[in-house]
Formats: sequence, C-alpha cells, structure tokens
Amino acid sequence: MGEDKVLKLHITYEPKTKEVKEEKKDDPSKDEKVYGKSKIIAILLALFLGRYGVHKFYLGRPALGFIYLIFSRFQIIFFLSICDIFIYIFMDKKTWLEEYGYRKMPKKKTE
Repeated sequence: MGEDKVLKLHITYEPKTKEVKEEKKDDPSKDEKVYGKSKIIAILLALFLGRYGVHKFYLGRPALGFIYLIFSRFQIIFFLSICDIFIYIFMDKKTWLEEYGYRKMPKKKTE
C-alpha cells in the first residue's frame, strides 16, 4: 500500500521534416506567389457573354467554350452560364487558385 505510482511522460522535439514543407507547397495561397485569372472578370464575362462561352475561353477551357458557342442558340446554354456564375461566386480562393491559377517560376540567381 505504500507504493506511489509515478506517471512518466517522455516528450521529444522533432524538427520540421520534408512532409511539412510539402504540405506548404500543396496550399497555393500560402507563401508562394500564385497568379491566376481574375474571378471578377470571369463572372462579368459569364454574365454578359456567357451564352457564347467567352468566360470558358478566358479561363483556359477552349473545348467547353466551343461547345457553348456551337449550342448558344439553345436555352440550356444560358442556364449553364447562369450556373457558372453562381459556381464562380461561391468558390473559395484556394479552390479558385487550384483550378485557374498558376505558380510563377522563381528567378534564377546569377553569380
């Protein structure tokens, strides 16, 4: 009965590894310079010229742009362009940059 139970806790510190650095690269909105197409311009193009697929050409999707252009006389294309507007409005920044952004290559340092 006189035995005292002692809880030993061993804590070690591990320095940041490659996994953490790779995790940073996966998120385009952090640290790195990521450029992409403007969300506002895409929304305006979809609003005014969406029936003809201009917003798809702007966002780098020419195949879909041609489909919108070919079938522009049908009402379903008008409905799809309205859906695109709502998709673009409610898409968060991270997803937008993953879909329509690109990373700028770092400049080479000359010695």
